Amino acid sequence: MLRRALVFAAGDVVVRGPELVLLPLYAAFLSPSDFGRISIATTVTVILRPTLSLGLQAAALKFYFDVEGEDRRRFYGLLLAAYVAGTGLLYLLLDAAGPWLFGAVFASVEYEPLIRMAVWTAYLGAAFLELPRQILKASGKAGAYSALNVGLYLVITALTVIEVVVQHGGAIGAVRASLTGTAAVSLGCFVWLLRYVSLPKRADLALMAKALAFSVPMVPHFLSQWVLSSADRVILENVAPMSEVGLYTAGYTIGWSLSLLRVGMAHAMIPMYGNLDRRDTAGRERIAKLLTYYFGGIFAGAMVLTVFSAEILALVTPETYGGSADIIPWVVLGAVFFSVYNPSVQVLNFVVGRTRIIGLATVLSATTNIGLNLIFIPRYGMMGAALTTAATYFMLACGVFAIAQRACALPYEYVRIAKVAVACLIPTLILAIAVDPVAGPTGIVLKAGIICLSLPILIGLGFLDQGEKAAVVRRLKRVPWA
Repeated sequence: MLRRALVFAAGDVVVRGPELVLLPLYAAFLSPSDFGRISIATTVTVILRPTLSLGLQAAALKFYFDVEGEDRRRFYGLLLAAYVAGTGLLYLLLDAAGPWLFGAVFASVEYEPLIRMAVWTAYLGAAFLELPRQILKASGKAGAYSALNVGLYLVITALTVIEVVVQHGGAIGAVRASLTGTAAVSLGCFVWLLRYVSLPKRADLALMAKALAFSVPMVPHFLSQWVLSSADRVILENVAPMSEVGLYTAGYTIGWSLSLLRVGMAHAMIPMYGNLDRRDTAGRERIAKLLTYYFGGIFAGAMVLTVFSAEILALVTPETYGGSADIIPWVVLGAVFFSVYNPSVQVLNFVVGRTRIIGLATVLSATTNIGLNLIFIPRYGMMGAALTTAATYFMLACGVFAIAQRACALPYEYVRIAKVAVACLIPTLILAIAVDPVAGPTGIVLKAGIICLSLPILIGLGFLDQGEKAAVVRRLKRVPWA
């Protein structure tokens, strides 16, 4: 389980694309304004990919567990046709209206060629990459999933180096590299998919109708997820210099990297959710126990990322991005709340099948997010956006958790989870409040030492049960120096 989670996480490090893995390259060779323009283009790609595909990626994942054999092959053949032809028509219509539509949304980013390339990058990713990813996730093939994402990353990275470093193509070159790389990998994925699909029959249309009934209600969910994660940059772009969008994006990218832990562990557990019956008490208890370790990993990651946020920023960006440091802890907090929200969504999606309620909850949070951003960004700039991120993800986590527990209650180990939270919070607060900042290697050693206090605190709070204590002792006996 842990090995699979780590492999999934490794794959998702690179699927996050330029905003995370290529951040040092962008920061070194592009101005904050250019980085802000890339962020806007990435935002367009992220919103269009799930929205114009009518949420079919959710159906591809869910129905993997509902149909088998040749029926599954025909179903995926029908999905592939819908992705390529059906969504292709929607993208053509969008491209025709693009100059007017996107011109009304963005104040300082042109449609041609930047946004147009982002639009067609979204189409290629949805039509040819999304279905293989969902198949590999559902089947638990973490190695192949990571290989796909690593291959995409390597191609895009090589092209980005050529465009940005060698040819000095700026923001347009970076977006063009993403489009070209996605097109190249899409061709390979299409050939791979031919082994997993077959020609559908007329009778399969009934299953497609059920898939659409499941996936279409997820479109507001995906759209609202974009609002929660990206609308702040759109609003900031309209009221602040593009350089501030670049600074905010750099800080947000570092803070939101905590989600890589969430994604890796969540993807590793998808087969467990997909095969869980809500009446299976033992299965629910097993998932709840695993979620204790899941939350422990999230809290520990949040502690490390918050404490070392300034050092990480200085490592991957030049001094011109120093203003990003203040927003990172608040973005990390938002990522923590989103990680709390994720298991509840998995239960509603795979176990209960109530996708409409997920969409409704996310839409309400997204609406709140837009309202708060419109209030606070004009007054407080990117700090207002960061605070809004934390607040709205907290609301979303609380709402969806309550709904999921009513529909299919998981027996969470609340006391143990709280002990992990306290053990990680105490060192973070000590460093934030009681210890004056110390620069250089001395400061890093001091921070690392105080972070290590979380382990004795955790043990002192009695977190480990008897089975875990015995497992720790067995592990220590294998260590030569123990």
